[in-house]
Amino acid sequence: MALQLERSLRALQARLREVKAAVGEARQLVRSAEEGAGRGCGHRAGRLARLARMLASPAVQLRAPGRLGEVPMELSLSEVARLFLDHVPGVQRFVCPGQPRSYSLKAIQSAYAKGFMTLAGTDRHQQLMWLMRLIVHRCSSGGSQSSGHLREVAEAFKGSEEEQAHTVERVGLQLMDAVVDFRGHLVKIVDSQKDLAVKALAAEMCARLDHGGAGDVEHFRQRFILDVGDALGLNQAHVQSARLDEAAQARFPPLTTSELLQAKARFLELFSVESVLDAFVSEVRSGPDGPAAHGSIASAFSQWAAERVLHEYSACQLEAHARAELDGELALALLETLFLGQPGCTASEASRGKEWIRAILGPSERPEEAPA
Repeated sequence: MALQLERSLRALQARLREVKAAVGEARQLVRSAEEGAGRGCGHRAGRLARLARMLASPAVQLRAPGRLGEVPMELSLSEVARLFLDHVPGVQRFVCPGQPRSYSLKAIQSAYAKGFMTLAGTDRHQQLMWLMRLIVHRCSSGGSQSSGHLREVAEAFKGSEEEQAHTVERVGLQLMDAVVDFRGHLVKIVDSQKDLAVKALAAEMCARLDHGGAGDVEHFRQRFILDVGDALGLNQAHVQSARLDEAAQARFPPLTTSELLQAKARFLELFSVESVLDAFVSEVRSGPDGPAAHGSIASAFSQWAAERVLHEYSACQLEAHARAELDGELALALLETLFLGQPGCTASEASRGKEWIRAILGPSERPEEAPA
């Protein structure tokens, strides 16, 4: 008996050593993902790494709007179909996955009228049905982004039902937002890139675990969001939704400490700050202008910037400069200023002779190095 206990104890100690070694390796992966880019990869790479650490944190999290109240049907099913036919070219040929004779347009009509029936009896069912109706009603009223929202929803109905629900939730919550300030616009852009990183990570992890089905990828995505969503500042509404996904929790157990550290490290590699900067520049330079720009990121930026320059430039002047001259380098300095408190270079270096940028960024003294 004593010999058996001694053997069990030795086996347990060996297993603990293996776990500690795995945790140590995973922590090193996290440190490498966060800090490695700044070592010998140039000044800009270090700035991007510091900004990435801030953006992938609870300090930069898209908050969940208030719970949506009942949204009754306002359109007939034929009117719903006509709305999508008018805004989404070829939607009549979209089919559900693995069902060549099951058309997506019918599934869209059903989601509008009855919700997602596989979720019937769950807390998500009613909210998703109301969000689907909200999307249809808002888009039927017109607006510059209506076609884009409807196309995004229609494309999702060519995928799994979990993917459909995720897209309806994301687009619906986006439409629920009230007036958004400059920081809010940027948090939305950051959230979109985080979402892409989570999807890519889920696909990788499922392939490694030999769970390659679309449903498995979506459920693993929910499992990952549940385990680390708040720590990485993932969409708060998605975190709440993941808590309600009983199928994901049954399909995948909680990630171990080692798996969590490795997943976080890989997330930081997949999360692209460069793409955040590109999206910011694109939305400012190619977005609507004139009266149609009200509520746009360009308008929100000019209001934020005007408060910093103490009447040196008007909001209209700042918006015009941004539309004409904003690029990736200027965008990086602006995001550092907003999220880290100061740019990672002097105002003179960042502005490159553009006085409007120098005025926004403030003093030209070189900032202290941000902590790693």
